[in-house]
Amino acid sequence: MLEKVRNARAIVDKEIEAFVRTRDLGLLFLEPKPGEFAACYREWIQASRLNRFSGLSEKEFPHASYVHGTSQAFDFFYREHFHKRFRFMKGEFAYHKIFSRNTLQSAPLEEDVLRQGDALIVSLPFSDSGGLPEGLSQTLDECARLQIPVLIDAAYIGISTGLEFDFSHPAIHTVATSLSKTFYGAAYARVGVRFQRKHIDDPVDFFNDVGMFSRVGWHLGIQMMQKFSADYIAEKYRATQIAVCQELGVEPSSCVIFGIARSDDDRFRELNRGRATHRLCLSRLIAERHGGV
Repeated sequence: MLEKVRNARAIVDKEIEAFVRTRDLGLLFLEPKPGEFAACYREWIQASRLNRFSGLSEKEFPHASYVHGTSQAFDFFYREHFHKRFRFMKGEFAYHKIFSRNTLQSAPLEEDVLRQGDALIVSLPFSDSGGLPEGLSQTLDECARLQIPVLIDAAYIGISTGLEFDFSHPAIHTVATSLSKTFYGAAYARVGVRFQRKHIDDPVDFFNDVGMFSRVGWHLGIQMMQKFSADYIAEKYRATQIAVCQELGVEPSSCVIFGIARSDDDRFRELNRGRATHRLCLSRLIAERHGGV
């Protein structure tokens, strides 16, 4: 059982798989239209009926770049603020812990107060729970007061339900998101976007300016967002998520691929990520019930 619920992955969805299999690799030679990908992404996110996400307009974040998954956005945020101390909440995406192991100054947000000279990365939906990060509003206010740049990792935004958030908070420097956890197969095409308040002219911007990015990912991402709404996964699989959670005796997360076990549930202790609860990825169990595995 534990091997089936480790890590986080997209649900194997046969309709999405069939759609991707009909795409033509001739997309590689189709010239991208400037601004088209970011505009599609903004509209896709904010059109959700199951969530209320706002504040990603061109007025708030006028600079947008295609990125090869959120990990590329993280890498260049690290580089931009390499002289700062990086702050992460316990339970965050393991990529940050691995990267900071021998490279970055870092400290868990729970172990020290925010200080000038810090930089913060926080996932929303939160990587460990799939919900809103605890105390986020106060944390962002403090970051604004101390001029601490914040990157919001919105990788799970397309598999969530019942969430409300305004990205226009002045502390937020960058918003990065991708389709990897939403649409089966998108992780291998590396389809993501980075929204920023300022054009920093880093290598990501350079790659975009000269067209050195995955055109297949660009066009495939647009086609997937046009075909499947930001609510598609949550609407299709929420009932199955709840049923699986009931059978396992865990709580359903706001992210449809997760179940949350209590701290005293020793069955899933190996899955603990440093916080009071244990996160289970239900993608395989859900897919099994829909013929996806």
